[in-house]
Amino acid sequence: MKKNLILITVILLIVISALAKNYTCFDVVGDSISAGVNPDDGIYGWVQMLFGEGTPPKENTIDDLFPGITKHNSAISGSTAKQWAVTNPNYLLTVLNHHPDLVVVYIGGNDFLLNYCIDGQFTQAEIDEYTNNLRIIINTLQANTPRPDIILITYYDLFDGESENLPSTFEHYRIVSEGTIIGDSVISQVASEKGCRLVDIYNDFMYHCYGVDIGGSTHYSPDYVDRPLITDFDIHPNTEGHNKIYEEVFAKLQHLAETSSKTWEFYD
Repeated sequence: MKKNLILITVILLIVISALAKNYTCFDVVGDSISAGVNPDDGIYGWVQMLFGEGTPPKENTIDDLFPGITKHNSAISGSTAKQWAVTNPNYLLTVLNHHPDLVVVYIGGNDFLLNYCIDGQFTQAEIDEYTNNLRIIINTLQANTPRPDIILITYYDLFDGESENLPSTFEHYRIVSEGTIIGDSVISQVASEKGCRLVDIYNDFMYHCYGVDIGGSTHYSPDYVDRPLITDFDIHPNTEGHNKIYEEVFAKLQHLAETSSKTWEFYD
């Protein structure tokens, strides 16, 4: 009986050791949100918070979870998923050359804003194109050495479900609320099919944005964007909004750290 228990213990420890990861290199595929564009503070966003940059620095950083980890932020302001996947291979090449074993992918918002809002439609062809480009990005990362663990992040609805009520001066944004749901469903779908983890911030941001400025009856504090809409409109999160993304990403990373470092005790 005792020999069997020892054998089981050894096998479990081998399995746990194989599963456990001490991540050594982190990188980000993203646009201006991940690059750190912030209407309050210029360049100070969720990634900078995660890295312990800024004044004062955050108490909880990625270094606390994975001591000695090499940190990169390859996000490019204004970039699209199409650029990362197809039209600018140097974007992804930069990340591949870092050989990260942990990557956050937060990309696609500009594809939607720059291309899909122009005609007020989100066609199936456009949805398929974004889905394909996101798959290409994930496939390319996963083909690298080492094969990284990947976290995808969803987008927030700037208008709290109320974008169809926007005034004529913002009419090209009227599809945002519907489109955000569609886009986030693509991100969730690709995360599931590619074995990636997901950080879903859609509900966290709901009623913290511009909905109240266009007739929404519900609004929560704090604001995650600079308000009011007419004078302070900005598609980027303010410091409070970036902090919320940081909190959600840190919580996911903390879960990874905890599940990869569990110790087991056995008694006879």
